[in-house]
Order: sequence, then C-alpha cells, then structure tokens
Amino acid sequence: MNPRGECVFLKSRKHIDYTDPFKSFPFIEPNFKKAGMIPIEDRYHDILFPYSELKGNKNEIEEETAGNGVLKVYIGAPSSPMHHQVGEPVIIYRKYTGTKGRAAFKSVATSFCTIASLTVVKRSNTSLMSVDDFVSLAGNKTIFDEKSLNSIYAKKKNLVLLELLYNGYFGKGHNVNFNSLKQAGLFEEYPYNIRYTPKEFFSILEMGDIDVQNVIID
Repeated sequence: MNPRGECVFLKSRKHIDYTDPFKSFPFIEPNFKKAGMIPIEDRYHDILFPYSELKGNKNEIEEETAGNGVLKVYIGAPSSPMHHQVGEPVIIYRKYTGTKGRAAFKSVATSFCTIASLTVVKRSNTSLMSVDDFVSLAGNKTIFDEKSLNSIYAKKKNLVLLELLYNGYFGKGHNVNFNSLKQAGLFEEYPYNIRYTPKEFFSILEMGDIDVQNVIID
C-alpha cells in the first residue's frame, strides 16, 4: 500500500510467463523475431500516450479514459496489409503536423508497446466486421467517440484495430527524433513497412536512454 492508499503489486523477474503479453507485462518477450513502428499524429498521440511527453512541450491535455490505462486501442488505415503480429513489440512514433520548426527534429519515437491483438476491420473497401462490432471492440480505450468511429468506418477503405500494451516510454528529453533514426539507418521506409530486427529495436531503446536489461528479461 502506497501513501495514496493504492495497492502496489510486484512482479518477480525470475519466473516470467511469456505465453501471453499481459502475463509478462511490463516485460517484452525476449525471443521475438521482428519489431515494427506505429505512426500516430501528434494531436492523437498526446491524448493516447499522455506520459510520453516532449521536451519543451507543455502538456495541458486533460486526462481521458483512453490515456489512463496500459492497454491502448490504435485505429489505422494502412494502404497495404500490415506485417505486424500479436506478441511483437512496436515503437510508437509521434508525427509532427505543425508548421513551426523542422519536422525532422519534431517527429519523434516516444514509446514502446507490445501488440496484444490485431483485428482487420476492412480490407480494400470490403467489410470484415460490422460497424456495431467495430465500435464495441474499440470501447473506451480509443480516443474517438462513437460518432467519429462510425465516420471512420464509413470513409476508410482499409481499417485495422490494434490493442497495444504500453510497456514504457523514453520520457521528456529522451525521445528519438526522425533525424537521429534516419542517420542510424533505422527509418528507411514508410513507418508501417519498417521491420526491425531485435538488435535494431534494442538500439532504439538505447537511443532513448532505456536500460534494455530492465525491459527484456531472459
């Protein structure tokens, strides 16, 4: 019990069950074969990932249900099928959409997650799930309200819903910008298409000043 009256649970680092991302949380399964990147526009990113702050960016976003939990729902509209698989880690990339400054230094990798589920909702304008089921699946873990979800469903030809476990964040002053990723050879194609080797994924964590040994417990 902490001073605020909240129960605090400890997880043993010696006996971690990697059969399920939820059971191993906050640790990442050490034997993954590849990792990916999820690009999120800044206005959506800052609501969904409120702890992933930027240096020099005053965070005045009000707390919302979607930003409070460790399970995040990301809704994307990729132009081609995604390579991502359940259990794989991904880097969360905040896309700067403003006009001040250089985007290469303002678009940054801020966080890392594990894919808990991946559902293809629409493919090539063919519905694989009803709009009601889509809205129900998104629940209150997404930043969009029901009206917005209905609009997204109607307008997008391709639609996927990812549930992401929020394993960690780099923190203010430690985010890794596009320029640094590019110079390190870690941003060579469109974010959805990037496939990182474990070594490359670990490199990004280290660039964000994360101790990999506290994330990957083998």
